[in-house]
Amino acid sequence: LFEGADLRWDARDRGAQGPCDREHSRQFCGTSTFHCSLLRLQDDVDLSRGDAIVHGEFSRAGVQVGQRLTVHLLVTDAVHLAAGQSYWLRLGTAQVQARIEAIEHQIDIETFQSVPASDLDMNKIGCVRLVLDRPVVFMAFDQSVTLGGLILIDRFTNQTIAFGFVQ
Repeated sequence: LFEGADLRWDARDRGAQGPCDREHSRQFCGTSTFHCSLLRLQDDVDLSRGDAIVHGEFSRAGVQVGQRLTVHLLVTDAVHLAAGQSYWLRLGTAQVQARIEAIEHQIDIETFQSVPASDLDMNKIGCVRLVLDRPVVFMAFDQSVTLGGLILIDRFTNQTIAFGFVQ
């Protein structure tokens, strides 16, 4: 993430190019009016798909940037989640490597009480602390489904092993 870049926004009608054409706009936006946008930065900045650009006052809106997340997870695969394991985490459009730092507790689905736990198995719900290999933009799930909802993916099989939300 790059802080302090001076941004200039340049919106233009660029014609039918790639997915930004009249048919795409009509199908997905409900209108045949379309605009492609070009974002020009004053300085060279390494940006790619999945990166977020936010205004300097983003913290007021609940947007956070960090490499540590506390999440509630529901394990959906026949795996045994424990501290030290690494997975791909997909949050919004970003995909990063995530390591389970700790499992804080499991949630009993009948009483909704926190139960001490050191691991989570299939169909178990728990509160988990994750450490990411790079910063991501996130929000609490109750503020943004897109920036608060996530999935964990096995790095070798590409199977979704859990889904969850940022607290």
